Amino acid sequence: MGGADERGVPSLRESKRELTRSRLVAAATTAFESKPYTDVTVDDISAGAGVSRATFYLYYPGKAKILRDCLADFQAGLDGLWAEFEGYDEASVASLERWLRAYVELYERHRPLLATMHQAEAVEPEFRDDVVRTVRDTMARWQGLDMVRSVIGAGEDLELRVLLFTAELQRFLFLWIIQGIEVDRDKAVRTLAEHWYTVLVGDRA
Repeated sequence: MGGADERGVPSLRESKRELTRSRLVAAATTAFESKPYTDVTVDDISAGAGVSRATFYLYYPGKAKILRDCLADFQAGLDGLWAEFEGYDEASVASLERWLRAYVELYERHRPLLATMHQAEAVEPEFRDDVVRTVRDTMARWQGLDMVRSVIGAGEDLELRVLLFTAELQRFLFLWIIQGIEVDRDKAVRTLAEHWYTVLVGDRA
């Protein structure tokens, strides 16, 4: 039986399910932001949502799955940034700097949950697999950009270039925003943009 009527309106049962799921995600977000990933228990999340442990398992098989839903807002923001980037018609230091600045701001807004994600990667095999998938998706997205294709032809090691600056960005943000290493914000973003421009464009600049 479907979850909505012929008008596309969710049924009462489906609405209740979504409400419970939302409460679980909100409780999990609070728990993950307040203590390390390994210290958070299903009981913490269930109690925070006001449901039983058994109810939690009706929705999620464990902490890793619900953490993904907690990160949905970050992913939506990232998708929005990609949509903006895909509209750029040329590679320039200025366009890369604008995108990087917005990415840093997005990362900062979601810092507690991203810190939790890094902790989960160390103990959850599926999160380690997610890292690989994310990098591959990022490489594919970069290769599809008009501004990239306009300056780098086929067979010019684009995948390697993208992999290098993707790894550079993620490690740098981890050390800067998650670990708290102090840097000059404007100088850091500008330097990254200049480096990425060199990596993408090379001698064509």
